[in-house]
This record gives sequence, structure tokens and C-alpha cells, in this order.
Amino acid sequence: KRQQTDSESEQATIGTSDSTQTTASPDKSNSKDYSRTESKRKKRIYFDSYLAYGFSWNKDEGNPRPVCVVCGEILSNESMAPSKLKRHLATKHPGESHKGSSYFSRLEKGLEKAATRMLKRVTATDAALEASFKIAELIAQKMKPHTIAEELIGPACDIIVQTVLGQDARNQIIKVPLSNNTISRRISRMSANINEQVMEKLRSHKLFALQVDESTDITDKAQLIGFIRFIEADDICEQFLFCRTLDITTTGQDIFESVTSFFNEHNLSWKECCGLCTDGAPSMSGRYKGFSARVLKENPSIITTHCFLHREALVAKTCGEELTTVLNQTVKMVNYIKSRPLKCRVFEKLCLEMGSAYTSLLLHTDVRWLSRGRVLNRVLQLKEELAALFKAEKQETFLELLLNDSWCLKLSYLADVCNKLN
Repeated sequence: KRQQTDSESEQATIGTSDSTQTTASPDKSNSKDYSRTESKRKKRIYFDSYLAYGFSWNKDEGNPRPVCVVCGEILSNESMAPSKLKRHLATKHPGESHKGSSYFSRLEKGLEKAATRMLKRVTATDAALEASFKIAELIAQKMKPHTIAEELIGPACDIIVQTVLGQDARNQIIKVPLSNNTISRRISRMSANINEQVMEKLRSHKLFALQVDESTDITDKAQLIGFIRFIEADDICEQFLFCRTLDITTTGQDIFESVTSFFNEHNLSWKECCGLCTDGAPSMSGRYKGFSARVLKENPSIITTHCFLHREALVAKTCGEELTTVLNQTVKMVNYIKSRPLKCRVFEKLCLEMGSAYTSLLLHTDVRWLSRGRVLNRVLQLKEELAALFKAEKQETFLELLLNDSWCLKLSYLADVCNKLN
């Protein structure tokens, strides 16, 4: 009671001094405004006795403000007076106006616990957001469909956590957003962020070399892919630049317009490009209407090169009559087994009985020309098994080839060449 009386007398003294200043001020408008501004600038101080009126404070020394422990409303600093606090309690909370300090103290502790729980909840939400981004990154790296998170990863994590850690941990796991659209947005945001980082490096290092290739995906859409190289800290860095779809035609003009529009969007210039690498397609390396010719018109100092991977592919296709014949005969040998499911099962059983390291052959296609060396090596490793199968099948043509040492030497030499190119 003594502390409450002292606080009330102090507040009364402050109110008296304010009224005295206002009354004693001259009759001029400037002095009145000055006195009012000075009175407004005075900050009221919170006392522990105010808890009896149902108020704590916001713990801000620079701007102390009363906080109602019943409804959580934060009042202004000017309301830090017993009369105003009593009026708020009686007006908005008449049922609690007769309560004592112990009741409001319990309410204050409840508010602190609620704030702590809210902080933990926000932290858990941030962790769930981070986990969602990491899962989206993993899905993109493994090139899996976006629905796998919602259909497989989420339920699997739910089962594991609930079984091993219990229901409380499961309640935290289910907060991780893993829907199809969410994963798609996460991947798009990460892609945009990486692209912006690459653009910042390009703008800082100025000169770069560009490699462009156009191909058709499994949906028969023409995709234009670009890579860049630049020097950073005395090291050559290579980064993926863009992948754009060519709507209809894939001429040199279409490719040039697509790349130029990308440069314009990111404030890049052909003057900063010092090297250009393409394949030997007419749309790329055409002398007059090709992509390289149009780029040279923009910057004649650019050094154009033919991709060495494509050059090696062209060389491998024209490796001489003898080696080409050996390759074609090997492909026929492989297709004889791979095109017949029964032959594949018989050959697998034969390999298991003979204790072979492999039980099947690899299929060769012209599109996947980089796998040619693996196909030839697999035939060499399963030469004895193939000979046993062809002997049982009475395939004299293939059997004579496998028993011919000269033919096997040519096959080994061709396999070594393809492995070297790979």
C-alpha cells in the first residue's frame, strides 16, 4: 500500500507540474506549443505496483509501454497512470477488476509461456522450410518427378519417425511442405538464385567463352543449351548458363535470336564474348546463315571452334572398312540376343552357370555413341559365353567370328579406341 501511495503521489506530482508549466506559460502560441511538446516528450516509468491493475510492460527501456495481461493489448506511454489503467480494466474486463495481484501474476506467467511456445513454433516452421528446400534440391539432383516427395518421401519419413521417435516427433515432421507445386516452386527459386549468382560473376569478370548445342528431347521438343567458361581467381570455371526451347524451326537465325534475347535480359553483350564453341551442324557453323556467322557480325574478334567431342564422334564413324565391318558384325551379334526375350533368359542362365561377372549384353544405338566402347568391352568379357550359346544355337557365322583370333584382335583394338575417346 505504501508503494502504491508513493506511486500515486508521484503521478499526481507529475500531473501538477505539467499543469503548472502549461498555466505559467506566456500567452503566445509558440511558447504554448513548446510547453506541450516538452510535456509529450516526458516518458512515464512502469512500477511493479501496476500489476495490481492487470498491467505489465513491454520491457523496452527506451519506450516503456503498459501491456494488459488479460487481453495482451499494448497501450501508449501516456496511459502509464493508475487512473487510466484502472479505467481500462473496469471498462474492458469488468469481471477481473476485483482480482488481486496474485491472479494477474499468474496471467503474466501464462503470457510468457505462450510467447515461448510461439517462438519454438516459429523456429520449427523455419526448420520445416529449410528441410523442404533440401528435399527439393535432392529431387532435382536425382532427376525424379516432383510428385515423389508427396507420394513417397513424406509417407516414408512419417512412418520412420513415428516408429522410431514417437508421435511428438511425427507432429513436427508432418509440417514439412512436400506437395507437387511446392517442390516445383522450391526448384524454380533455387534455379533463379543460382542463375543470378552466375550473372553477377559474369558481370564482374567481363570476358567469357560460350558453348551452345541444340538437340531434341524425348518429347520431340528442340532444346537449346548453353554453357560458359570464365577465369576466376586464376582458375577456369565452367557453369551452366541456360536451356531454352525453340518453338518451331531451329535455324541459325532462331538460335541467334534466342541467345541474344537471353543476353539482353541479363545485361550481357556479345562484345564480352571471346570464344564460341558449336557442333558441325549447318544451323550452327554455316558460312553465311549459321549461328557462328551471325555472331561474328556482332563481334568479329570471337574465336569460333568445333566441339572436339563431336569431331571424335565423326572420326569414330569413319574408322576404316575393316573396323567398321567388325563393329557392324558385333552389333548384329548383340541384337540377335537382345531382340529375343527367350534368348536373353537363356543367355543369362548360361552366364550364371559359367560363373561370369555379367549376365547380359548392352544394347548399342547410334544416338548413344558414347556407350559404344562399353558395348564392345562387354562382348569381349562374355566371349566364351557367347561362343557356347552360338554353338548350341548352331549359329555358325557368329561362332566363326568369335573363334577367329584376327577378328577378336580387331574387336579389342576398336574397343580400346572407343574407350580412349570416351
